Order: sequence, then C-alpha cells, then structure tokens
Amino acid sequence: MLYGVATPYWGSGLGTEAARAMIRHGFGELGLDRIVAGADTLNAASLRVMQKAGMSYDGRNLRNGHDLTYYALSREKFREASGNAPSDAPD
Repeated sequence: MLYGVATPYWGSGLGTEAARAMIRHGFGELGLDRIVAGADTLNAASLRVMQKAGMSYDGRNLRNGHDLTYYALSREKFREASGNAPSDAPD
C-alpha cells in the first residue's frame, strides 16, 4: 500500500480512510489473501495509520539503507473485524 497526505490535511483522518478503502478493495475486488504495508520506522504517523486501519505488526528490516516497519492484515482477520466471518468460524 502506498498513501500520502498533503501537510495541511495531516491529522484529518484522510490517510486512515484511504488505507481502509485500499484494504476493502484489495480483499473485495482484487481477492487478495493478505495485504502488507510498510513505512519508515521513524514515521510514527504512518505507522499509526496502518494500526488504525486494522493491520498488525509484521516485522522490521533494513532495506536499501532504510529502517522499515511492516504491518499486515489477512483476509480472515479482516472478515472477523468487519463482522463478516465465515459461518463455520468457531464461536
């Protein structure tokens, strides 16, 4: 996932809204099983967007000299969080 928000709109929720829309599109229209997003580890706002979009910490590594933190969300976790769990899901 890639998203960006112009400075005047920081803190307005647009990044989270965009991330959630991309996630819905990825699982819905594209039929993806898993979505991964990454950001510079020092970019706290971007990391928070991923968390607020329902993603969970998935690791951290150094790539091309950049310290990156990754978050991910599976289709199953997305369904559970959306209240759309399959009927055969355990209680």
